[in-house]
Amino acid sequence: MLAVEFEANVVSGMIEIPRKFTQLENKHMKVLLFETGASIHPLPESFFDPLIIPSYSLIAARDQIYER
Repeated sequence: MLAVEFEANVVSGMIEIPRKFTQLENKHMKVLLFETGASIHPLPESFFDPLIIPSYSLIAARDQIYER
């Protein structure tokens, strides 16, 4: 599997693959897209001020859970 990274603009739903990656033309690919611009959906305010539930208690310590 080949993995490459490059930046491109999406124009009319199309992404132009840079010429240096000609070996990728006419092939089936899995594509991940990351928007580098401003976030359209900012995190909610509650993300920065989480609820603290004092009655919450662990069912077991980590060592007890993974004990064999």
